[in-house]
This record gives sequence, C-alpha cells and structure tokens, in this order.
Amino acid sequence: MLTDAWFAIGDTHVVCQDFAVAGHTADGNGFAVVCDGCSSSPNTDVGARLLAAAACIPLRQGQLPGPETVETVQTVQTVQTVQTVQTVQTVQTVQTVQTVQTVQTVQTVQMVQIVEQAARAAAMLQLPPRCLDATLLVALTDEQCCRVRVFGDGVVAAIRREGHLQVHRFEQPDGAPPYPSYELDPERRRQWHERCSPIIEECIEHHRSPDPVPIEHQSPSQFMRFSHENDDQKVRIKHESPPQLCFARDEFISVALGSDGLDAFVHVEHGVATPVPTTAVLERLLHAPQPRGRFLVRRGRRFLRRECVRDSWRPTDDVSLAVIRWSTEAA
Repeated sequence: MLTDAWFAIGDTHVVCQDFAVAGHTADGNGFAVVCDGCSSSPNTDVGARLLAAAACIPLRQGQLPGPETVETVQTVQTVQTVQTVQTVQTVQTVQTVQTVQTVQTVQTVQMVQIVEQAARAAAMLQLPPRCLDATLLVALTDEQCCRVRVFGDGVVAAIRREGHLQVHRFEQPDGAPPYPSYELDPERRRQWHERCSPIIEECIEHHRSPDPVPIEHQSPSQFMRFSHENDDQKVRIKHESPPQLCFARDEFISVALGSDGLDAFVHVEHGVATPVPTTAVLERLLHAPQPRGRFLVRRGRRFLRRECVRDSWRPTDDVSLAVIRWSTEAA
C-alpha cells in the first residue's frame, strides 16, 4: 500500500493555503486528506493544516470522518431449555427465549468533533475560528474498497485496472462551498444557507487512456484535444449532503484527492490564457510507471518545474493532491 501527498503555491498567491497529507492506519490500510483554505478568511494557511491534522487522528485509527455517527442494532436470541419433573412418569420441557440487543457503531466520527478539535488548537495559537474556513476531502481504504467523503469542493480521481481515469469534480454553484467550520457558528451557517444553494454538483468523467507516449514527448495540445473528446461521457449529479464515494479495490488501482486548484491551470500563448482541462493535469500528475517512496512529490516537482515551464502552463491557484495506491501496476 503506497501513499503520498504533494501541494504547491499558485502563481497569484502570496502564501499556500492548500495542504495535503497521506499515511497508513495501524493495520496497514491507507488514508489521504486534502484541505483548501478560503482565500478571503484570515490565516487559513495555518487553519488548513490544523483541520487536516485533526482529521488524521481518527483516520489513523481506521475511522472515516462523516456528517454523523451511524449505529446499527444487532439482535441475538438464545434458547434456554428448562426441564421440570411433574411425576415419575411425566417429564415436561419448557423453552424460554432470551433476547439480547447489542449496539454496534460503524467506524465513523462526527465531522463536528474534528472541527472542534482543530478550533481548540487554533485558540491556543490565538487564531480566529475563521482560520478553519477550508474544504476537506478524506479517503480511507479497507480490505474491499476505498471510501471517500467530500466536505466542500474539490476533485476525486481513480485509475481503473485497465488504465482508464475516472474523475469526479465537486463544486458549489454559487462559488461558496459549505466549509465544515460553519458547524462552529450557527449564525454563519444560517447566513450561508440564506445566500447559497445547499446543493453540491458532481461532474463525473470517464477518461480512456490513449496509447502510451513518454511524458516528455507529449504536448499540451495532445492532452487538451484528448480531454474534450470525452465530453459525451460526462455525468452530472446533485448532492444535498456531503458526497460519499466507494471504489472497489478489485476494479481500481488507486484513488487521488485534489483541491480545485487542479481546475485552475492555464496555457499561456501570445498573451492569451486558455484553461487546461482538469483531466489533462491529472493525466500528468498521476503518471507513475514505477511508484516508490515519495513518488507523488517527485512527480509534482517535475511537472511544475519542467513540464509546465516547457509547455507554458501556469497554476493560477494553489494545488494539492494526495494519493492512495494499492497496486503497483503501471498507470
């Protein structure tokens, strides 16, 4: 099980407000976290890290942050047999059924608990609660699948075993995602509900990988043309609660979480900036034929320092990515 995370500052920012981290649980499963701080709130570069650190605590214990704690009731019935002797010739058997109920809690932790823990850390640093205004994406694997939960906006990308890229893009139509930190302040939560739609829109793209071509020989036009060819394979879904995804490990080889900075790359030519499709950026960043060690950090640095410079691509926003990879098959 390989995990890695990488983040970088955008060209238009003074400080990086994105943060990403990935690691392993005690039993060897993988987890990943991505946070994207709000640029109009104070000190969200620190707040994004505090929120991610608080989310890592239950993840390391195999608990997935969720909107609420789910409980299931398991009923166990036991049969007791009692024999009573009425006379010498007659024996009467009496059966009584005893019902025992045990409550089993699904391995989730309430999102508000994570935000409250991050808020306590922020208060110790004398930072305002608004420093925690950040989106949060989390992923956790078990023996069968990788589960993902999205609080706000961002990108989730999974690579199928046959090499196809499946991309889920989440965005808030009004441009103001529901930050988990709103749980700390009922008045701010009320104001957000008055101004914004509670709907999160999800766009799903199934991206068929082309014939393998070395990255250094690929041009931006190849990626942009290839991405637009898949417009007819897009599916749009609306969510009224934090989206949840599940990727079967026997169908996929990896899952990546990313901030909306993946949507903010532009190709600059003759002073004209053209948006670079998100799938084009992901194709390059997730290209790892032989992943080992800090494979994503190496890939991200090469992508920004060499390939973006060569192809006149610019990141206009901070970008972050965290990957869990349970198969070493070439991607």
